Amino acid sequence: MAEGLGRAYRVAAGAVRWWRGSGARLGVVAAALTAALTAALTAASLLQAGPAAGATAATTRPEAITGALVAPDGRYIVVPYTAGGCVQGATLTATGTGSTVTLVLRQVLSGAPICPDDVVIGMTVSVTLRHPLWGRSLVDGSTGRPIPYFDGRRLLRVTYLPPGYRFSAYLLYPDPEITAWEREFVSSGQVTAPVDVEQVPGNAAVGPSWPVIARVKVGSRLAALEVFTSEGQVFGRAMTWQAGGYAFAVYTVIVRAGQRLISTAELAGIAGGLRS
Repeated sequence: MAEGLGRAYRVAAGAVRWWRGSGARLGVVAAALTAALTAALTAASLLQAGPAAGATAATTRPEAITGALVAPDGRYIVVPYTAGGCVQGATLTATGTGSTVTLVLRQVLSGAPICPDDVVIGMTVSVTLRHPLWGRSLVDGSTGRPIPYFDGRRLLRVTYLPPGYRFSAYLLYPDPEITAWEREFVSSGQVTAPVDVEQVPGNAAVGPSWPVIARVKVGSRLAALEVFTSEGQVFGRAMTWQAGGYAFAVYTVIVRAGQRLISTAELAGIAGGLRS
């Protein structure tokens, strides 16, 4: 089933990531986030609402699968799709043989006679296999092409989280050219800002491009501590480093009014608690 319809703040991630690398004043940032959240809420309401008045019956159409995340258990698979406009959701089905798992992604169309093109958002949809993928190929049933996927067994385990935090979702990595995903963790009631863990193959620069204010120990390595401030207030912290053929970033950024940030020590505890 479609993921994250009740998580509009996640759709604002594009604005947040732009914010991470900008020197914008808070007013500009707030305006960007407000616009993104408004679009997200509008799109979510369109996705959840039924066909518009005068619309024909809902239909579906195939969408090519550009990538996937296969969770460490080998059974849970997440793929992205494009929503908004007349696309009110998506379905993902899987069929398997002894050597291949075939996925078919279909957009669910509202059937409305006019489709707004100003509300387009990235969403995800998932499917759970009866048996783990491992040892079999993953194929797009609509195109017949192999699906590039991130092998979740390579993700380092998160062994420490501040009290009250829990796993929330796998999120798309912001660069579509890189086959990588983020894991997001949220606090109870989202009183404190979410924490995201990026693990990107290779030595690409990842995470925010905020000013580096210090070097801190992450296990036996030094990580760059980056901090985003606006008008004297701290709105985001990140730690970035490279190890074992991956680039890592553990970051937190305020995405809702009234949220607090976890401390630098807690962020370092999460980063230092990553284990193979």
